[in-house]
Amino acid sequence: MTKKERIMNREKNYFWIPPLLGGVLSLIALLTPATYINIYEFDYQIDFYVWMWGLGSMRSYYAYEDSSYTNTQFTDNINLLIPSIICSILVFIFAVFLIGSANSIRTGKKEFFKSRKGFYAVSVLLIITTAVWMIVYEVVSYIEVSQSWWDVMDPGFGVIGIFLGATISIIGIAIANYLISQKQRMQIHYIEKQQYTIPQSSNQGSYKTQQMSVPKFCPLCGSKVLISDSKFCMECGFEFGKRI
Repeated sequence: MTKKERIMNREKNYFWIPPLLGGVLSLIALLTPATYINIYEFDYQIDFYVWMWGLGSMRSYYAYEDSSYTNTQFTDNINLLIPSIICSILVFIFAVFLIGSANSIRTGKKEFFKSRKGFYAVSVLLIITTAVWMIVYEVVSYIEVSQSWWDVMDPGFGVIGIFLGATISIIGIAIANYLISQKQRMQIHYIEKQQYTIPQSSNQGSYKTQQMSVPKFCPLCGSKVLISDSKFCMECGFEFGKRI
């Protein structure tokens, strides 16, 4: 095994980290305000926070009265509440999927090559779901008060954290896919150089080169074998001829 192959095999042990980090960040973000506004004047202060799942909290403080008022409740606007709950449930499911699958790979219960497409799809869905929630608030605000929600409110970690977590997961998967494709190219290059010789029958006095007989599909992972004389599976690295 070359030095480059050893490095790739070592890095394979850490492919689960980006999806796990993406799932954890998304869950944390779901517990923090997704949008907020802070208004400070000479004699009063107003803080307004909204969570993705429809909870709103407003705190007002009046200096000249030396008093404060706090009100926390779910929005009574059904056009906002229902999409908020649906988007929150989806984000929770996607985040748990990333964490659970990443942990299964870490413990050896799953193989990364079987989960990487799922990681990529769920990470993209996290971004889409969060974007849909932001669009819903913008559209409802325009319809009801003719004002842009995001011109008044600022995005909080409740959306920034999900975007960040999903991006980390996607970048990590892209790097892993690149390393896997590099390893596959090295295997193809190695296989193309290989020739297998067997002795001819006793009535022939020389040797001839014969290609190895390989299955059409990998018996371990089921991937299609694209190279007729391949010694290893390009997906999982299984050596043909070995017992499963």
